[in-house]
Amino acid sequence: MPLFKCSASKAKPKNGIAYITDEKKVKIVSVRNLFEDEDYSKQFDETASRFGKGDKFDERKYYHCKLSCARQDKVTPEKAHAYAEELTAKLFKDYECVIATHTDTQTVHSHIIVNAVGPITGKKLQFNKQDYVKMKDEANRIGKKYGFTETDFRKRGKNSRTAVEKKIMLKGGTSWKEELREVIA
Repeated sequence: MPLFKCSASKAKPKNGIAYITDEKKVKIVSVRNLFEDEDYSKQFDETASRFGKGDKFDERKYYHCKLSCARQDKVTPEKAHAYAEELTAKLFKDYECVIATHTDTQTVHSHIIVNAVGPITGKKLQFNKQDYVKMKDEANRIGKKYGFTETDFRKRGKNSRTAVEKKIMLKGGTSWKEELREVIA
């Protein structure tokens, strides 16, 4: 299964959209439920303000999803983008989305920016852990159709570390969990 990660952002969508559509990184850009010839971030903002949302500092304004296939699949940008578009249509059918496929790294990957406010209902896009697992399952199902390598995202790594543990390790420290692992080993 291609790697699928999605996180919410409380920042204005302008910077996120500018990042994924940067000409130095991007190969293909497309949109869903947006006008192609108008500023995407402005359209996101207009949708939010039409429903009285998006003004608060700590409010979810968009989601940034990243979709990356395994290097051994030797995915072309066109195939990766078609996959990203199909997944976007399935997961975010009624939401405004910007889809960009990058070729600036060794792995072809796609970014999807989704407006947190629905353009028709004005309702915020929400998903919990179970919904997120279903989204990853859908990414896996569609990825299988494209012939991409499968990985079991439910299986935890043998020596997985939390974000806090990684931060401690980067500073040269050792967490109590790491000390416990060493004692057990």
